[in-house]
Amino acid sequence: MHACLLVVGDNVEEQLKPFVEAYAFAERPEDARRKPNEKFDFYVVGGRWKYALELREPRQERWLFGLLPKTITRTHTAKKSEIKEESIFRHPPVSVLIDGVWEDADFIIGQPTNEKWLKRFEQIFRSIPESARLTVVDYHA
Repeated sequence: MHACLLVVGDNVEEQLKPFVEAYAFAERPEDARRKPNEKFDFYVVGGRWKYALELREPRQERWLFGLLPKTITRTHTAKKSEIKEESIFRHPPVSVLIDGVWEDADFIIGQPTNEKWLKRFEQIFRSIPESARLTVVDYHA
C-alpha cells in the first residue's frame, strides 16, 4: 500500500532513516535486524503525490535541460508560507513527520480519512512555522 507522508524541515533522507525497514539496507535478509520504529520498506520523494502542494503564487522554473521556462502551480516541496492551506486540508496526507515524531491516521484503504485525524492534522499543521520546508513523500508500507 502506498501512502502520503508530509515531512517538515530539511534533510528529508536523514529524517526518514529511523523509519525505513532494515531489509531495505541489508545485503541479505538474514543480516537485517528489525527496527522498533520502522514504518515502510521504500519511499520516493514526491512520487505519486509530486503535485500535492498547491502554491499560492505560480513559480517560474526551467525544464528541458534549463532551456525552456515553465510556470508551475503545484509541487512536492515548498515553504509553508508558499502553499494554499485550504488545499492541504481538503486532501491531507495520512502521515506527518515533524521533529523526529511520526503521526498518522487510522487509515483504511477505500475509506475517507476520519474526522479525528483531520482535526489532529490541522493542529499539527497550524503549529508548523511559516518558514518551514514541507516535502511530500510517497511511501510503501
